[in-house]
Amino acid sequence: MENFILWNAAVQDGGQTLSFSAFAMAIKQLHQGTPEMVAQMLRDLGVPDIAFSSWRVSHFVTNYLADDLDSDDWEDIWNDNWRVDVRLVTPLQRSWSDLELIRTYASDASWPGEPPDPPFECVVMADFLETGALTHAEALLRRLEGLRTGTLTPAELLREVPTARPELPRELAEELRARPEARVVVERRATEPERLVISVGRFDMDFFEDGAPFAEKVRELCRVLGGLTTWNDLTDAQI
Repeated sequence: MENFILWNAAVQDGGQTLSFSAFAMAIKQLHQGTPEMVAQMLRDLGVPDIAFSSWRVSHFVTNYLADDLDSDDWEDIWNDNWRVDVRLVTPLQRSWSDLELIRTYASDASWPGEPPDPPFECVVMADFLETGALTHAEALLRRLEGLRTGTLTPAELLREVPTARPELPRELAEELRARPEARVVVERRATEPERLVISVGRFDMDFFEDGAPFAEKVRELCRVLGGLTTWNDLTDAQI
């Protein structure tokens, strides 16, 4: 059985960095990574002959690939993933489809055999089929932390998204004010279609056991803005 699914691949920094995510399919996990692991993953991504100078591996959890969002076990919903950023020797110009889930037998010899320790970075992802919706969502999400400071009010947010539940802007403001660890950091990925990767903070397990309320409210806002927030949503939209 393969060890990981590689997905969310995109080139950045003018092609100098290839960034992708690895979803654990079995027991094996990632830690710091090794040259052999990175080389195997690059081969599986279809770029076997490209040289790299360095890489960075970071853990996060996301519900984007979850099969059962209604599970009673939070770990079935917020799955372990790792972001791998590879610095390339020569620039690469290539894109990958968001529909591609690439299986790999690559393994990380640096992994000590233990799972990551909390707090976990929590990430919401949203694919957008229309550029206008993507641009609007990105701009609005980048302003969202203003709900904590008062530079954005719930009423102003509701005017921007009139089809949202009327309570949603107020609930987002309350979550941001109640959770100092909450944040909204937005990255636009040059996938096909384009994707927003939204880090909403680093949280201990009790946050996830409680249903990850802030993350779910950010996800709800993304859906109102036209985003597809799971891979299953994306594949359904292609039918």
